[in-house]
Amino acid sequence: MPKVHITDSNLPKLRGDGDKEVNYSDTKLPGFTLRVSRNGARTFVLRYTSPIDSKQRRYRIGSVDSMTARRARDTATELVAELRDGVDPQADKVEAKGAWICDQMIDAYLAELDRLHEQGQRSHRTISHYRGYIHHHIRPILGKRPVASVDLALVNRVLDDTNGPIARNRCLSVLRNLFQLAVDHGHLERLPTDGAKRNTERARETYLSVDEMKRIGAALDAMQDEGGNVSHIEAIRLLMLTGCRRREITNLLWDEVDLDKGELQLTRFKGVTRRERKVKVVVLSPPAIAVLERMTTLRVCEYVFPARKGKGTGWTHASEPSGTWKTALKRAGVSSTTRLHDLRHSFGAALVAAGVHIKVVSALLGHASLASTMRYLHADNTVMRDATTTVGATIGDALGIDTMRDAAE
Repeated sequence: MPKVHITDSNLPKLRGDGDKEVNYSDTKLPGFTLRVSRNGARTFVLRYTSPIDSKQRRYRIGSVDSMTARRARDTATELVAELRDGVDPQADKVEAKGAWICDQMIDAYLAELDRLHEQGQRSHRTISHYRGYIHHHIRPILGKRPVASVDLALVNRVLDDTNGPIARNRCLSVLRNLFQLAVDHGHLERLPTDGAKRNTERARETYLSVDEMKRIGAALDAMQDEGGNVSHIEAIRLLMLTGCRRREITNLLWDEVDLDKGELQLTRFKGVTRRERKVKVVVLSPPAIAVLERMTTLRVCEYVFPARKGKGTGWTHASEPSGTWKTALKRAGVSSTTRLHDLRHSFGAALVAAGVHIKVVSALLGHASLASTMRYLHADNTVMRDATTTVGATIGDALGIDTMRDAAE
């Protein structure tokens, strides 16, 4: 293959011999080639090794009649830069032959998410978050790259594109799921996310004191007297009184309420799929029943806490009462970082502080595992202190230790 500096000035000299194809290789840009066919047609091409399957390929840039040598060189230079980044300009053709690129892996993962959503194993909110990370961070950087070419450096490049330590952790989880799918389909032997560091996340639980609950209650009363959103205000009260998750209350149906038994019989809750016919029973206290009885006087649709649809064309369930909650916190003088979900934690901690057995607390909160409930023992150490005091007194008597006498001395 003859070598020459391919320029517009010497193009007229670069011709074929009529018997066979001639390829002129550029001396300045490796792979940049002028191809002259046997019939004299001249085409700028780029010869390269595919980063997807390591095979030699040829990419047609354009004919001499349609572009200058300078323009062809600029295009070839851009393609070489992409190749160094792991992007094959003919990725679609290579993909058709069986090798996955990241776009194909992402599409397969999104289809899997849709399937899990249909089965009730992933919520719409979770999938929306996953799609957000894919759309804003993962696909723009990895989309056209071959799956096999992604390494830890590229993974970290995606993670560095996110905003904040928590977002980085969530994006890393999505990346691990994506590449695990590639492993399952035989396109990878190991995860390129191995070695990526997660940021430390501090526990965000806040436990409200009885005094803080009183102040929040007073704020809600005042807001209702001033004409505040009754559905939001009463929903917050029921969250405080049941320890339920937000959507279990905001989306609550009257069909799930049994006031005669004093129960909520939830059919849609965390951990249950649409195909399963499980019921989560929430036992109601008299104050919680009183909230629901008040809502019966406002019953206008199937939802306990109703809200007008857009443009007032019917009814739906109340939205998340975050605005009402923030206002109540401000009026009550309680930290603005306190979340609605912290009402669930506060309910669990209050049960433990009242001496309720930890297994009963777990059942009331609907925890799948006792380990999730154990954290409430540490929210208020009164129960543990009472237990150690009782045991300490028994063992102290056995040892002949009189704590009252020793304290006096």
